[in-house]
Amino acid sequence: MRRADPWTGGASSQSLRARIERHVLRNQHWSAEQLLEEFGAFEAGDARFTRFLEALTSAEVIPDGPAQRGVAGIVGPHLRAIGAELRESGANGGYPVFSVVPIHAPLARQPKNLIFASPVKPDIRFLDAIDNHIEIVGNAGEVLVYDRPHRPRRHPVA
Repeated sequence: MRRADPWTGGASSQSLRARIERHVLRNQHWSAEQLLEEFGAFEAGDARFTRFLEALTSAEVIPDGPAQRGVAGIVGPHLRAIGAELRESGANGGYPVFSVVPIHAPLARQPKNLIFASPVKPDIRFLDAIDNHIEIVGNAGEVLVYDRPHRPRRHPVA
């Protein structure tokens, strides 16, 4: 026998959706902690709770960029206490996309050098592997090197 979905619960006034509408949206009876308890957030694994927070700040739930950032700002201090943050990681359809990331994780680095259009194999030496500083020792005249910094494109907010 298939269990009823607690979120939809049909027309039942006991469905999770109906209880949230009654206790959060209409009457503000529940605290944020009670709401998370009803969602089962405290029993959820890290990956599931992470997906919940990322979905909570998505444009599908909050179709307003400043409001999305506001929710992320409210959640932020609580995540920092456990060594994580809700970071704006991109955009989708002109709205910000947020991801839960560890605070101490290094920022993703962009490639600095792109070597192409060489009919021969160049002799490349890494002067600094961490920052990707290179020196082309042999066949330097046969190689094109693109070494300008990457600039992310800005998408206007709709």
